[in-house]
Amino acid sequence: MGEKGNIKSISSWNELAIVIAREIIEDAFDKKLNENYFQEKPLGLFVERDWKGLAIVKDVQGLRYLDKLAVKKEFQNNGVAGDLLHAVFEKHGKVFWRASHKNPVNYWYFKNCTGCIKDKHWNVFWKNLQGKEIDKAVFFALNRKPDFQ
Repeated sequence: MGEKGNIKSISSWNELAIVIAREIIEDAFDKKLNENYFQEKPLGLFVERDWKGLAIVKDVQGLRYLDKLAVKKEFQNNGVAGDLLHAVFEKHGKVFWRASHKNPVNYWYFKNCTGCIKDKHWNVFWKNLQGKEIDKAVFFALNRKPDFQ
């Protein structure tokens, strides 16, 4: 496990209390996760030291997919998400993620990405991807099933 500032980097769910992770994600998104969500192995986990938020990165065909960026409601808008996102960027460099077109933080994602494609349901964002990487990322993001019930 590595630590930089307020963010810990963890490599597997074995080191992470899934109960707390579920609580953070469900509180942040105000939705219930699918029961099998934690069965998919993460490539990396980034956790705020006091469990205010977390970021989950997965490997998708050699690309880094930011699957979840979640901060408990009571700690939103105080820099936790930025710390998490920058820790992800620092470790992985090239990253992509998606957000519902209705997501109120899309304005912030636009400030932190190097590119985006808007779809009817999703905005697919990326940082430092190019060419075929973008095509692969967009295809994956637009075809991935929702993680929430």
